[in-house]
Amino acid sequence: MLGVEVSDLRNYDEQLYEKLYVNPLEVLKIMEGAVKSYLKEHKDEFPANKDEEWQVLLRSDDNPLKIRDIKSNMVSRMFVISGIIISCTKPFIKASKLKLECKSCRNSKTIELAPGQYPYVPSFCEGQVGHTQKCPKDSFVALPTSEVIDAQHMKIQEFPEDVPVGEVARTYSLVLDRRNVSKCTPGDRVKITGVMLVNDMKT
Repeated sequence: MLGVEVSDLRNYDEQLYEKLYVNPLEVLKIMEGAVKSYLKEHKDEFPANKDEEWQVLLRSDDNPLKIRDIKSNMVSRMFVISGIIISCTKPFIKASKLKLECKSCRNSKTIELAPGQYPYVPSFCEGQVGHTQKCPKDSFVALPTSEVIDAQHMKIQEFPEDVPVGEVARTYSLVLDRRNVSKCTPGDRVKITGVMLVNDMKT
């Protein structure tokens, strides 16, 4: 795990700081790749960490938004919110890179899943495209070499003092993974730096 203060990033590179807010998932992927490359190049200095799955965790000193101030134009952007955790699921295993093989033609396929994206298996195999004989429907099976991570679902609700009289408190679903799992319990007041995503429910 590598903790990064967003304010330090702003002081180091203003353009990178702005890109982080606009396209956080891409920047985080590059940052984690850079950490892995550095450890690989200096494996003699960090022998215990050569096989560790590194995660960059961002900490921001920005003033948090109220949950009811979240707008649709903030999708895929990074921002900070605060609220109360009202429910948590048990941690579970989620695929981060799904490796599939067709039972009929042995065609292989790898699907990389973005944070918050639900795993899905294609219904049809394209391995026999151009041939008269086609693979049957739902012929893909997941291979044991698929890569998985820890994940957890939570719900966050706005503070009671932020709810206008006569209105219902608003809630959002949270998806946490890897080192963020099991860090909160219902009733905790939290400040969260995250990315707003739309669930991709493919079938």
